[in-house]
Amino acid sequence: MNMKTDVSFNHLFLLLAGMMAFGFVSCKDDELEQAPDFNEPEVNITIPTEDEVKTTVGKTYAVLGEHFDELTPYVMKRMTGMRYDHTPADTELADDVEIVFLDYDALMEISEEMVYEIKEVFDRGGAVYLHRPNALALMFFDLVMYDELDDFMAWLEEQLKDGGAQTKAGGKSNPLERDSYIIRRNDHLDLRDIYNGEPVTIEKTIVEETEDGTEQTRTETENVTPDEPSDYEYGLFAEKVAEWLNGATKTRSSDGEMLNSAALETILLPCHLQRIGDKKVFTYNAELKAWVSTLYNFDTKQDYYHVLLEERYPGDLLKFDQYYSHKYDVVGHRYKVAGYTYGGLSVYPTLDTEGYTLKDMWNPQPENEGVTQKTDIIDGWNLNADLGYDDGLTAKLTGGFTHQQTVSEISKEINVNLKKDGAKYSWEYDIPDKYQYKSKLGGFNANLVSTPDKNSISIKSCATRQSWNWLVNNTEGRGNKAFYMDVELEFNAKYASSFGSSTGQTKTGVHKSRVRIELPVPNRFTKSFSVVADNYQDGKEMELIQTFLNSVQEYKNISKGYCAPEEKILDRQMEERWNTMLKTLESFGSKFSGLKNAYTFRLKDNKGKQIGRNLRISNKGINKY
Repeated sequence: MNMKTDVSFNHLFLLLAGMMAFGFVSCKDDELEQAPDFNEPEVNITIPTEDEVKTTVGKTYAVLGEHFDELTPYVMKRMTGMRYDHTPADTELADDVEIVFLDYDALMEISEEMVYEIKEVFDRGGAVYLHRPNALALMFFDLVMYDELDDFMAWLEEQLKDGGAQTKAGGKSNPLERDSYIIRRNDHLDLRDIYNGEPVTIEKTIVEETEDGTEQTRTETENVTPDEPSDYEYGLFAEKVAEWLNGATKTRSSDGEMLNSAALETILLPCHLQRIGDKKVFTYNAELKAWVSTLYNFDTKQDYYHVLLEERYPGDLLKFDQYYSHKYDVVGHRYKVAGYTYGGLSVYPTLDTEGYTLKDMWNPQPENEGVTQKTDIIDGWNLNADLGYDDGLTAKLTGGFTHQQTVSEISKEINVNLKKDGAKYSWEYDIPDKYQYKSKLGGFNANLVSTPDKNSISIKSCATRQSWNWLVNNTEGRGNKAFYMDVELEFNAKYASSFGSSTGQTKTGVHKSRVRIELPVPNRFTKSFSVVADNYQDGKEMELIQTFLNSVQEYKNISKGYCAPEEKILDRQMEERWNTMLKTLESFGSKFSGLKNAYTFRLKDNKGKQIGRNLRISNKGINKY
């Protein structure tokens, strides 16, 4: 008996059952040869349905809005810290708030004072959680991150006129396919829409084997409409959010840290596994992380990107072993299914250059033979070229580059295939089948003869990584405009099945999408700054003051070379550095009580434009005005 499709199994089961009942109605049971496993119990291992809370978040949080549904209530169920409830019109948040929850309506009605309160939470390392955001909400996040709140308030006021926000932001009914989006400095969690009632397409590759050992391979495509996730399934996503919220926070960046880099993006991707046999659709998540570091060459006018991707798949959630065994006729022929293991994935990244020239994509890792450690040498970049680093500092090129984020060694179980297409690369990973049924010639039912080893990567949380470099030409005039990376992803699971004595092994798709990620903007602008004194009434006093200033690290930091995506951002950052220095100097006021004269210092750029407030040093102390 050849095994046809999974769907035809059910049809054939009904047909054979009817034939057996009709054809043997006059026979006695003892005249029929029964399958050796005739009396084995029927098996149908179910998927859990209750939410399993394993991770809680003890941080203090504020809630603005009342319209939270789908995933967010499961996240709040895991919040055990102090809760503050607010209306969008409120003007203050408690000083100990670490997480702010916002729904869409709250954002549309939020007061300017509350925006600044949320900004303070963000600046001290807190997180802002937006429920089902649309374009307006994501713009809010972007402007908060880049300190452009004045622009935001004017922009929001314009959007609210005549209901314009509904149209320009896409409307409440079009939440950009996100369940939620959470941001803290240099760290974002993006949850793609878990449930929308729409069908998903599942592709299968099936290898069938008959009693005589003949194999046939075919591909099937089926559209499946998942039900709304159960409490258990929503809880799986909420667990990931809770883990992320418990992660280390980053306070406002210092000069030694990235000021502008979108250092980490984490995306939770809904997966849908249709279990063969009981036809249950299991919804869970895979994870994609992206790290991106940048350089800008002021001499060649080129962007350099080092990209690292990591995918994580929860193979440990899907190990049901033989979860389905059902007799389909009176003599005991059985339909059996065992699964599931992680089958592998494909990763295909591309850069949307918007008409700019992608000069090169190189040093892809892992290569087909495995991981190799290399130092990046950028073709055409000369030693001593002026570079803008993603930590906001400028420096000369002195050699090649090494990266702290490296691609880890690949498990020997995983077969990796690196493909090249011009200046583009893609990766395909395959984990061989672990479950297998075999039958004896002339036997009734196949038996499960192979299962995954307990240490197999196919039934564990499995991480894979890729890294590479991009170089884009002539980006000098692009300013603070980012490029976008598109990543085509496909995750697969594997299972084995038998229908009587016929057997098969199947690879089934569980997620397929194109993910769009905004890359951090390289620091494409630089200029010099200097501290200028207005008067030199007494040379000895000035020398005394200058010696003191040069002993203060914050003052010395002002003279470093700095860069930013564009001039207004660099000016704002320099003003912040200058204000930090002024605050430090004020504590030394009594040091100059013997001065006879007053001295004023100003921070100016190379065009003579003053940045920030004045510094005044006199016998009355050190002041800013």
